[in-house]
Amino acid sequence: MAIYRHKKTGKLYQVADTMGFLTVINTTNAQDGQEMVLYLDPKKPNKIFVREKKEFNEKFTLFKTSN
Repeated sequence: MAIYRHKKTGKLYQVADTMGFLTVINTTNAQDGQEMVLYLDPKKPNKIFVREKKEFNEKFTLFKTSN
């Protein structure tokens, strides 16, 4: 499990897959095939977020990993 910190807000988010088993792909017409990151706020697990992988890496930094 990996926890990432949002650079602007400081909030912590859990990435849904850090072991490489899950690939999330955008299949909308304009962005077909674009890799995405699926993540959630551990305090609000009923909400799941998705962001383009490049943008995610620009806006978040790795905070903690655990096995």
